[in-house]
Amino acid sequence: MSKNKSLIIVVQASTCRRKTVRRPARIVRVLPILALIIFLGTPVNSLAGFLSEAEHYAGLGLSRFSFDSDHPSVGDQSIMGVSLLFGLRNRSHVFELSFGGGGGVEVGPTPDIFYPADTADYGVITLSYQYQFHGVTAVGALIPYLGIGYSFNSINWENYVYDHSGDGYTLMGGVIFRLEQSWAVNLSIKRHSFSGEQLLFTGGDNPDYSTEVYDFTAFLVYIF
Repeated sequence: MSKNKSLIIVVQASTCRRKTVRRPARIVRVLPILALIIFLGTPVNSLAGFLSEAEHYAGLGLSRFSFDSDHPSVGDQSIMGVSLLFGLRNRSHVFELSFGGGGGVEVGPTPDIFYPADTADYGVITLSYQYQFHGVTAVGALIPYLGIGYSFNSINWENYVYDHSGDGYTLMGGVIFRLEQSWAVNLSIKRHSFSGEQLLFTGGDNPDYSTEVYDFTAFLVYIF
């Protein structure tokens, strides 16, 4: 009888440990959303004022995506791709929506349900808030910035119905070179962190693999 009780205690303790491990990741994912809500709640001159006074811009960039993944089919590798961005800037405050991705991700045989080696496409969508540090460099046209965002990442197999996808957070930094009134170059570094267990059209308790993607992009930006 005492052996059964001890076994129950061990099982309950291990179950509790599994539940608590995932909580910090969920909290971290919510931080960018909380940052956006807090910012919108503070007057820039109110949201309407922010939008009316904001500078609009769009950019196209060449990207290098470097993967550091626990997924055994993905592993560590890099690909080239392209990125787009659209943003609003009011003084030092920036809201930005970006899209990026590329093809040619070399993926090995899948561990969950067997598929042979294949290639995959990678895509990421990020909504971010950034703060630009004006006047901190000797060159006025040189503007460093830091930011945080919420992103959705997906690695999709080309020839099989299989993917490694998930939402997560993005940390970013970079520097902007203002070329003239309407043009700028944005050198950006982002780290997308996500975990996913999604397998399309399949059920069951699949493993949850963590992945980090380091995104290095040089944008040419047009300011409207």
